[in-house]
Amino acid sequence: MLVFFTITVYMKILTYCILWLLLGGLTFAYCSYVHRESVKLKGINNMRLKIKNALIAILGFSFLAVGLVFILLPGPAVIFLPLGLALLSLQFDWAKVWLKRSQGMMRKSAVKLDNLWLKFKYRNR
Repeated sequence: MLVFFTITVYMKILTYCILWLLLGGLTFAYCSYVHRESVKLKGINNMRLKIKNALIAILGFSFLAVGLVFILLPGPAVIFLPLGLALLSLQFDWAKVWLKRSQGMMRKSAVKLDNLWLKFKYRNR
């Protein structure tokens, strides 16, 4: 019972974090500032930075690839694509552009879905 409860809590936290990323809560100016400041480090810290950047890139491309696979197969592509783009946007400018585009498309589709739902809900009143 306790294991199920902790898994449920972790899934809720993960869902809230993903929604925060999708809605643009990640400020790219702050992330780029942190990246610029960390590039100034030398020695061991520079090696840690290279490893961290490589892991972020690998994880971002992995999420992006899983999202692309889930477009064809049944799965949560809507979660994995923006998550991969958010990770990649920490290092690549093209990912920032595509993340903003995908956020805009998601907002437009959410508004259309809300309008459709309201029309369906109040059609006979």
